[in-house]
Amino acid sequence: MSKKMDDVNQHLPKKPTIAIVGINGTLGIHVINALTSAPFDDKISLPIHLATKQKTNKPASGQFKYFEVSPQDSAEALSKVFSGADIVIDLTDSDADHIKILNAAVLAKDPKVFIASEYGIDNDETSYHIFDKKRAVIKAAKEANMKTVSICTGLFADYAIESPLAFGVSLETGTATIIDNGDTPVSVSFVTDIGKVIASVVTTPIGKLPAKLHVQSDVTTARQVIDIYEAASGKKLKVSRIGLGDARTQAHEIDKMGVKSTNDSYMILQTIGAEGKGANFSRNNHNQDVNPDLFEWTSFEQRAKMAWKNK
Repeated sequence: MSKKMDDVNQHLPKKPTIAIVGINGTLGIHVINALTSAPFDDKISLPIHLATKQKTNKPASGQFKYFEVSPQDSAEALSKVFSGADIVIDLTDSDADHIKILNAAVLAKDPKVFIASEYGIDNDETSYHIFDKKRAVIKAAKEANMKTVSICTGLFADYAIESPLAFGVSLETGTATIIDNGDTPVSVSFVTDIGKVIASVVTTPIGKLPAKLHVQSDVTTARQVIDIYEAASGKKLKVSRIGLGDARTQAHEIDKMGVKSTNDSYMILQTIGAEGKGANFSRNNHNQDVNPDLFEWTSFEQRAKMAWKNK
């Protein structure tokens, strides 16, 4: 264990106080549900600090302390949310100013750990510039001497089922474009599982975990996605193929010119998946570290079959 990590452990209480920004996003409710349920609810101090300007759907409970602050507000305003908290969880989306949120945590002085909004692929395993903002946050945290934890989850499985374009499958057109043979494993994680992973991370002695975690609910391939869809829906997809080299050329051109559509984003994600780096944690992950029989991982195939049945 490094001296810095040891210092963090010494200053973190057994039951840390948590502050969360971005609770109205994709992961917000799932992190809150996990933190306020067994087996995590008795491992944190209450209330949880929540930043939100939404006046509806606020449970009247001693479990939460609300601050009428949004991610768009100043670092000074956000620092009030983080004051008195030991750990800050950033759940804001890719458009947010993550460095400002980090600076707010530093300004508040109390937080010892910053859970960065890194959920998804491993940005350090790719060279695409669309992830530069996320890389910059970790660099800034190191410069500020703030301990960070990045949680790489692979693709969000819920989105991959709703619209499996990251696997080259278009449910609207009934077509699929696979890269190479479409058999490269890609890690996927469901938002409910990610919420539990985050809850596990903030309730585990930080010295027991690396600065970067790789987790997955399950693993699948483009070919498997096609097979599952065709079997569940009873419909055949028209499948075409492009080589990995051509896919890389397209993806890097999109990255160079700037993402202009959802399809552009999915083209980059599909290429990363096909490359086998940055989105495949099937052979080397931290699933056991964050989930030593605390909860059951969600099966991609089972959930996809239910969603695509007779669709």
